[in-house]
Amino acid sequence: MTVFPRENGVVPDKFVRITVSGHISSNELLILPRQDAATNGDIQDTEPRMAKFGDLPYLKYSLERTAEMLQKRYAKEKAAIIVVRPSRKVDSFSCFDNLLRPGMGIVHLEKLLHNAGDHVNPDLPICLIAFSKGVLVLNSFLAELSTSITPIKSKYILDWQAEDIDSLLPTWEESSRITRQQTPQGRAVMWSSVNLIRDFFDRVRDIHYVDGHRFPTNPSVTTHSLQHLKEKRINLWLHATPRQLKSEREWIRKEFEIFLRECALLLDEKNLFHRLYYEDEAPTMEQHFQVLWSFEKEKEDKTS
Repeated sequence: MTVFPRENGVVPDKFVRITVSGHISSNELLILPRQDAATNGDIQDTEPRMAKFGDLPYLKYSLERTAEMLQKRYAKEKAAIIVVRPSRKVDSFSCFDNLLRPGMGIVHLEKLLHNAGDHVNPDLPICLIAFSKGVLVLNSFLAELSTSITPIKSKYILDWQAEDIDSLLPTWEESSRITRQQTPQGRAVMWSSVNLIRDFFDRVRDIHYVDGHRFPTNPSVTTHSLQHLKEKRINLWLHATPRQLKSEREWIRKEFEIFLRECALLLDEKNLFHRLYYEDEAPTMEQHFQVLWSFEKEKEDKTS
């Protein structure tokens, strides 16, 4: 999810729906020119598709309604909201294949934004927001950033996951490695796009992890990326609920704690926000979605 503050001028309130070619393939974008943009989690989709697949209990969290909600929440910033729909859906599961290929994710997003034409200005400051499974995209972006700023050029792109984390994961979660397999093409794109990646992060102002289920644990990635965020004064926000941190999926809590510990060590306190919402409640799917409606985003509201 990406938020682009817009320039002065009158823009329409209605959605713009376009399918845009990126570096790898295409993504469908839902654009509200007055505000925000997003990578979503599982279940979430456009309203017609959610209705078709029987996700009626969560229809109020469709991509359209999420974008409209963000439009209201970011009204003061006068941002443009761009919702990036996954490149494919398997039943209710979101697959961001073209944003997760090592070395090509940021290049792909930049191409999407530039090809969106007059609907967005890709040169304005950016706020990245990812919800649930969408945080995999943020992890991948931080790995690409870290690789681009390492002192010595490596033939490999850094992986955001530490090797010893595999022992914590159930077999079905390891499928996330499929989209992290490195290729010669990805490495070639990575090293030919170092300046583009750095320029992209020069425009980033805020990064929001909203109730994610995976977090960077490779020390090389966390060290390089977080130091860069500190130098650029980029705000990092970690929003969580019991649905993720107090569930039976213990690896989520452990990864979160590892990442939070690194953030606390490497970032200035004023640029780091973390909060467990609904902390006195039992884990529910409803609170998982509801935090997307209520996560804090104002610096003056930051309390850890």
